[in-house]
Amino acid sequence: MTTQQRRETAEFLHAKDVSIRRSCVLAHISRNAVGYVSRRSADSELIEEINEVRKKHPCYGYRRTHMELTQGDKGVLNHKRLHRVWRDNAMQHPQNKRRRRRGKKGQVPLQAVHANHVWTYDFVEDATQDGRKLRFLTLIDEQSRRALAVEVRRSFKSADVLGVLDAAFAQYGMPSFLRSDNGSEFIAQAVKDWLENMNVKTHYIEPGSPWQNPFGESFNGTLRREHLNRELFATLEEARVLTNTWRRYYNTERSHTLIGYRTPQQYFEQTASAYALVSGALPPNPQDLSHQADPENQTAATETTSPPRLSVFGPASALGSLPSVALSSGRARFSLPQHTLVPKPDY
Repeated sequence: MTTQQRRETAEFLHAKDVSIRRSCVLAHISRNAVGYVSRRSADSELIEEINEVRKKHPCYGYRRTHMELTQGDKGVLNHKRLHRVWRDNAMQHPQNKRRRRRGKKGQVPLQAVHANHVWTYDFVEDATQDGRKLRFLTLIDEQSRRALAVEVRRSFKSADVLGVLDAAFAQYGMPSFLRSDNGSEFIAQAVKDWLENMNVKTHYIEPGSPWQNPFGESFNGTLRREHLNRELFATLEEARVLTNTWRRYYNTERSHTLIGYRTPQQYFEQTASAYALVSGALPPNPQDLSHQADPENQTAATETTSPPRLSVFGPASALGSLPSVALSSGRARFSLPQHTLVPKPDY
């Protein structure tokens, strides 16, 4: 029993003509606790502030709500007080029962170490109001958690998948690896040949092992929980517009716990600033950020006249002819991009 429940029990017994001393003994509570009057200020204003955040971000827990209420010049708020108000007003989200993993378990293979190192793409299904199927092709940068694309169609063929990749390569540059499951759209020979011509390696997870693609599965769950389950699409065009709006919110407004309660765009820009500080040179394009190269190989990369791997000046169809300067950095092989100016992308 909680202290409040014990206090109410003692008061109930006292109302039944039991002495207050005996009531406290039966309820296992001290007389001082029964007569205690709190001098805390009312929490009505805090509850209103919390509800404002919950209206804007219905899926936030108390930790992210605390970060939202204390960012900038919004003042100081003890997280324990917010947690007490959150619990007393039954604002907790119901806990989902986690499914047991079956089969072989282990670490995620090929973990991303810099931006544009590993991308992942997958499909999510939903339906419009008339019951017709919708398919969402999601494309994520695993290191920065940015949602690079969420394409909505009734159905996808391998050519449609290549069209989405083509547009993403033109806007953000080319990754070193592309992670996916063994879906028919991903293992199609046309997709494999096209990626090989673009010098992008494929990395397929083992069948029945979704935990080998944690970033893609996490994003798909967030897309389902915070967008698809809250919207009722009347048409395909409405689904495209609302999904694109949500993707911008995800990249620029929604904070992520695992990257220090920052948005993917903030985390990416800070990574670009760190790159400039460590390398002592101008950072590359935000879309073209790569990891710092070995000092021994930087001179060779500067003297070469080959175009950089991630620089984009024209349509993506021309990217396949761009050679790359491969540099070795321990576990991964990547290309050091040069600083180029391109229009700022639409996140």
